[in-house]
Amino acid sequence: MTVPEGARQGRPRHGEQLVATAVAREPARAESEDAAPATATASASARALPAPQAAARPLATPAFPPAPPPAGDGSRSEPRARPEWRTRRHRGLSRLHIGRHVATADELDRLQLTGRAVGLPLGRDQAGAPVPLPLFGPRPSLAVLLGGLWAARLVVFRSLGFGARAVVFTGRYAAWRHLGQWATGRTDRVAVLPPGSPLGTVASADTPLLRVDDLDDAGEAVPSPAGEPPWQTRLLVCGRLTPARLPAVRAADVLLTQRLTPEEAAAVVRARGLADRGAHALQLLQDDMLALDAGTGIRYAWTEPDGAEQRALGRPGAR
Repeated sequence: MTVPEGARQGRPRHGEQLVATAVAREPARAESEDAAPATATASASARALPAPQAAARPLATPAFPPAPPPAGDGSRSEPRARPEWRTRRHRGLSRLHIGRHVATADELDRLQLTGRAVGLPLGRDQAGAPVPLPLFGPRPSLAVLLGGLWAARLVVFRSLGFGARAVVFTGRYAAWRHLGQWATGRTDRVAVLPPGSPLGTVASADTPLLRVDDLDDAGEAVPSPAGEPPWQTRLLVCGRLTPARLPAVRAADVLLTQRLTPEEAAAVVRARGLADRGAHALQLLQDDMLALDAGTGIRYAWTEPDGAEQRALGRPGAR
């Protein structure tokens, strides 16, 4: 095949390539040789700097944790700063082998809580801590409420929500007859009877019993007789404190009061052996507050009724 003469002249030969490469390296070598004296001169000048100029160099600053990244506009992803520390990983604990138990719906329906350990939720104190009401236990107990109808129905309402039954002996039938329906949606949890009727209800640990004696102004607060069954609590509701009711106040396992008069407060403090400063505090309770003395000192609770209690009981009221 015959190659045109112009094409043969445009392609350099092998010897010509070596000569061109050698010629191109000569200027680069000359520039590096010229730059070497300049570098040496600059190094010598740097070593010859006076002490003030050398001290003017910035010192190394201590490392600080990285600042949080600025808030972006969301148009692009910004790099995230790496923390200076790492979370130490611990080995996980092995699971407890406690087995499983499957219960039917009927068995779960029998599970009910009692007030033996923590008591009923009465309210919260000034510090926000819960105030329990120890109303039920394995032995019969007596509770006295120096308060009005609103406070009495509140105690019964919360007892029903805790799994108890209630029997109310009262002359105010209309004020009590719908309480069980409002609290539980059932009509067999509260029995409203006239005073002097037989009890006819058995208490147990699964279903404790609250017997309520709603006394009028002339009613006498008789202490509970001996031999009452366990898991039964008798609640005496006294609208006013009279001398005839002081023995029951003194013997009560649990005493609840709303706001008292100065004479009533002084009598309660003497009967219960409380501190004298408690007489003044018992006169300053708000309408939604209750004072509790269960043998360990008096406590003051805001009852904080929820929506269902407000609809059923109305606004908190004094005696």
